[in-house]
Amino acid sequence: MNNRTIIIVTCGLLLLICVTLYNSSKDEPVTIVKLGNTSSPPSMTDSTASPQPVSQPKSQSSDAEVEMVPRKVNSEPREITSESRPEYVWYTQPTSKGAIKNSKGEIIFQATDELPFVSMRSRTNVSNIVIISGNRNVFVIDPETKQRVALPKQPPEEGAKGFETWEWIDNNTLLAEYHVLKKGLDGKSVSCCQGHGIAETRLYVYNLESNELVRVGLPKQLEGAAFNIGRIAGDGSIEVSTPSNHLTDGKRLGWFNLNFKK
Repeated sequence: MNNRTIIIVTCGLLLLICVTLYNSSKDEPVTIVKLGNTSSPPSMTDSTASPQPVSQPKSQSSDAEVEMVPRKVNSEPREITSESRPEYVWYTQPTSKGAIKNSKGEIIFQATDELPFVSMRSRTNVSNIVIISGNRNVFVIDPETKQRVALPKQPPEEGAKGFETWEWIDNNTLLAEYHVLKKGLDGKSVSCCQGHGIAETRLYVYNLESNELVRVGLPKQLEGAAFNIGRIAGDGSIEVSTPSNHLTDGKRLGWFNLNFKK
């Protein structure tokens, strides 16, 4: 064989080998490797999930919408307006449970078996009156229109009973006094013969326009203590005293003002 023949044969063999290798590579699966961060992705927190409830302390004066603060002036207020208005009088009637009439003889409130009369709250500089009835029913009544608005029966506390009393601060604001009863070793409430039965007094402010009931933040000397609301001054100052019963008289603790943060 001459050189030309050898070259032709060699080229043919090389071409055959290339074709064979090409066909075999088409049948094999190809694995594609994606480059990037191989660490596991961080877990995501749902931003719409409800936050965990945060426990609130029993009372925080600094966070309260309404605070009671000692009156800056040490002297007693000149004008005391907590006296009841004389034109609203309770009348007993032989044929009824009694009624409240104004100076014109018009009936403002008629007592019934379902709504017996307990007490009334009025002030010389406040146009409306408060009627405290049985079964925790308390109403604000407009003497002119006879329209009545029901007040909350008890504070929004677990196991709460009814409010002890209501007092006018101004024509739109009422102050409610709530008593946490003292318990004896047997778990029963302490009677007045064993001393006053109040473990703690809490105050609430009710706004007639917004229908909001807000707990009052108390100063340190009253926080967790038992006391009663006393006289109300013309400037809205409130006199506070220790509880009294048939054994002991209450001791005056001083005058305080309500500080509204809103």
